[in-house]
Amino acid sequence: MEKFSEMGVKQESSDGEEDGTCGWSKDMSGEFISAREARERLRESAVKMARDAGMSPSSAAFRAISKLDVNNNGGAHEPVAAAASVKTPKYSGKADWEAFHAQFELLAHAGGWSIETKALQLALCLTDEALSCLLLLSLEDRHSYEALAGALKRRFGQCFLPELLRSELSNRCRKSGETLRALANDVESLTRRAYAHMPPGVQSELARDQFIRALLPADLRVGVQLQHPQSLQAALEMAVEREIVWSVAARSNGGPVTPAVRSCREEEKLVWVTEMTESVQVLLEEKMREMEAAVNAERELRQQQEARLKAELASLERDLQESKEKESLVASLEKCLQECKERERSLVEEGAKREAQFKELLRSLEAEKDNLEERLTNQLSQLNGSIADYQREAADNREHLAELQREVERLARERAELEAEA
Repeated sequence: MEKFSEMGVKQESSDGEEDGTCGWSKDMSGEFISAREARERLRESAVKMARDAGMSPSSAAFRAISKLDVNNNGGAHEPVAAAASVKTPKYSGKADWEAFHAQFELLAHAGGWSIETKALQLALCLTDEALSCLLLLSLEDRHSYEALAGALKRRFGQCFLPELLRSELSNRCRKSGETLRALANDVESLTRRAYAHMPPGVQSELARDQFIRALLPADLRVGVQLQHPQSLQAALEMAVEREIVWSVAARSNGGPVTPAVRSCREEEKLVWVTEMTESVQVLLEEKMREMEAAVNAERELRQQQEARLKAELASLERDLQESKEKESLVASLEKCLQECKERERSLVEEGAKREAQFKELLRSLEAEKDNLEERLTNQLSQLNGSIADYQREAADNREHLAELQREVERLARERAELEAEA
C-alpha cells in the first residue's frame, strides 16, 4: 500500500479493501498505464505550444516544459483527476509569460476546463504586479479568458516588432563574462522570433551565422568561421573546444584563465583580423540576401502554380459546361428520333388502311369492269401513282431515319470521348 501511495495513487476509501488486494492492484495497474500514456501526450502538447510561442529548444524554460509532468507524484490518476490534484502555479509577472502560458494551457487541457473555468483559474494564478492587470479590465472582461490573457501578454509578453528584434539580433555581441552556451541560447531565441516567417532551416543558418558574428575575441570568431560549422550546435561546440584549448595553454604558460581567453598576438594581427572580419561580414550579408531571394522565388513559384491551377480549373469547368450542352443536344436528338419512329409507324398503318381500301375498291370495280373498263384503267393508273408516291415517301423517311441514327451514333461517340477526356 505504501508503494502505491508513493506513486500518487489515492485509494477510494474502503471499497478497494472490500474488493480484495488482487482486484485493486489490477485496476490500479490499468489506470497507471493509461495515465502514463496521457501524461506523454500532454508533455508533447506542452512542447509544441512552447515551440509555437517562439521559445528556444535549448533555453531553460523550454527544457523545463519538455520535462514537465502532469503531477508531482507519478501520475497514476486519469488526466482530469491528475490535473485537479495539481496545485495551480502562480504568476507574478517576473517569469517568462510565454512559458507560463504554455504550462497553464497544458493544465487546462488536462483538466478539461471550460473557457469560463480557464478565466477563473488564470485570475487566481495572478500575484504581485500581475494581479494589477485585473484592475485594467472591465467587469465583463474579467470573466473573459481571451481578454485577460491578452492583457497579460501586452503587459509581460515579448511583443517586440520583427524589425526591432532583427536590429537587436544584428547588434548582439558577447558580453563580458557571458558563457558561450548562454550566448547561443539568446541568439537562437532572437532569431526564431525575428524571422518567424522563415523556414526552420533558414532560421538555423541565420542563428549559426549571427552566433559566429557575436563571438569575442576576434581570434575566436575567425577561428570558428574558418572551420565552416554546419549548424549552431556545431559552432558552439567548436567555440567551446577552442576556448578550452586556449585556457589550457594559458594555464600552462602561467597566464590568467578567463571565460573569454584573448590571444597574446592580437595587436600584431589586428589588421589581418579586421580584413577577415569585413570579408566574413560581406559573405554573411550576401548569404542572407541569397536566402531572402530564395524565399521570394519560392513564394513567386507558389503564386504561379496557384494561377496555373486556377486556369486549369476554369478550363475544366468550361469543358464540363460544354459536355452538359452536348448531353442536352443528344437528348433532343433522341426525342426527335422517337418522334420519327412514331411517325413512321403511323404512316405504315395509314398505308395499310389505304391499301385495304384500294383493294375493296378494286373488287367493286371488277364487278363493273364491263361498262367501266376505261374508267377503271384510269383509276388504277392513278392508284398505282399514289402508291408509288407513298412508297417513295416511305423510302425517303427510312433514309432520313438512317441518317438520324448515324448522327445519334456519332454524337454518342463524341460524348464518350468528351467523358474520357474529362
